[in-house]
Amino acid sequence: LPTQLWGEEEELELQLSVIRGRYKKLPVCERTCKFCTLDTVEDEIHFMTSCISNTIERKELFEDASLIYPHFSNLTDEKKTILLLNSKNPQIIKKVGQFIFHCLQRRSQIQQT
Repeated sequence: LPTQLWGEEEELELQLSVIRGRYKKLPVCERTCKFCTLDTVEDEIHFMTSCISNTIERKELFEDASLIYPHFSNLTDEKKTILLLNSKNPQIIKKVGQFIFHCLQRRSQIQQT
């Protein structure tokens, strides 16, 4: 994340728990998402496909992805994440960037309250 949008301390807090926990030497099973109630490890797959706090943005992203990739809804969460994060399609690249930006923006607002 560019530090002009968020300060360095806030930038670290916005990292996924799986990454933040690595610096704190936490076991992976303790690196759970603090933004939803699923009590699961917060990694890229969780962030992109199942975190409850990203539901609204995800719905739009997945609808757009399904228009471009008709088989998208049949993929596993892991394969959806891989496809979205590695897409060469300019529309998907833009949509994924917007999804990540808006989700992190919301998380930043939640942390400030």
